[in-house]
Amino acid sequence: AAALGCESIVQTATDAAVNGLDGASPEDSAAAIASLARSGSRTERLAEALQVRGTTMSICVLAPAFLALYERELGQDALRPLAESLAAKAPWSGLGPETLLSLAMAAAKVSSLGILWGPVAEAAAVDTQKWAVPDLVRLLLAVARGKEHLKPDSKEVLLTSVGSRLAPNFADMAVAELVKVLVASSGLGASTLLQAAAKEVVIRLSDLSLPQLLLITQGFAQGLAANDVALQQLLEFWPGKLKGVGAASKTMDAGLSADHLAKLLVAVSPILKTGAAPGQAR
Repeated sequence: AAALGCESIVQTATDAAVNGLDGASPEDSAAAIASLARSGSRTERLAEALQVRGTTMSICVLAPAFLALYERELGQDALRPLAESLAAKAPWSGLGPETLLSLAMAAAKVSSLGILWGPVAEAAAVDTQKWAVPDLVRLLLAVARGKEHLKPDSKEVLLTSVGSRLAPNFADMAVAELVKVLVASSGLGASTLLQAAAKEVVIRLSDLSLPQLLLITQGFAQGLAANDVALQQLLEFWPGKLKGVGAASKTMDAGLSADHLAKLLVAVSPILKTGAAPGQAR
């Protein structure tokens, strides 16, 4: 009974707060809805209010309110109409890297938010120079999960823009971050970003653990041509690594499990079948 009473109080308080937004500016309404969401008010009622008022809001005030509701784990059915309202305001301008990254992470986690991928990619590509390198790597990983929602031209523009920001930093990037870039970009098809990342990775093969080598082998095999120079250098490196002969690693390797070895064979078998064996790069 006490629980029901508390729920009734929350519902009444939320209704009163939402009704009090009548006549408020779009900016004030969005800020109030976001604040109410963070304070624990009923998200379904707030989502309804945001949906009604969202048509008059700019993307810069609608997006933070949407994210506040998303962070309260609002259901997919309620999130979808709000995502459609956001997407309808594309092309987005004025959203900073932090908000765009948050929207990308949300779209990567919730399948019903796939409609956000196009606007996110287009807005992020406008000026990746404003992004911190670690955040851009996180964006790339998120985009790789939503690639089926991206138009080819939007994906190409984003990869080109991201590459112009990340590639000059590859030499100073931690090897673990570089592996993330390569794995993410390999799933998005051929690009100058992937080529640049692959070129840097093969310089640092001896720095990689066996599990990391497996990841980049899968990435190389997926995104590079069978006779690509970087791919061939990687294939030539593997025998010595597995035998523990030459190319001494700077890291402690726990070795590969039988499952890992099976995945390695799956990755390289199509390459070997093409006849592009190590040493045949062009």
